[in-house]
Amino acid sequence: WYPTCVTLPDGKALIVSGTWSHGYHAIFGGFMNTDYEIFDPQTNRLSTPTKFGFDEIKMYP
Repeated sequence: WYPTCVTLPDGKALIVSGTWSHGYHAIFGGFMNTDYEIFDPQTNRLSTPTKFGFDEIKMYP
């Protein structure tokens, strides 16, 4: 999948969007990722995937 990463003021990275799959279904079939994760470079750990609180995000993967 093709996530978008944004560096937060505290140095952590917010990871959003992308797809759960690849190919035709990922783009046209509804496999869009509706979770976000936070990566902490200090601990080299990724947070548990968390839902945004709404069902669908209208973004390119």
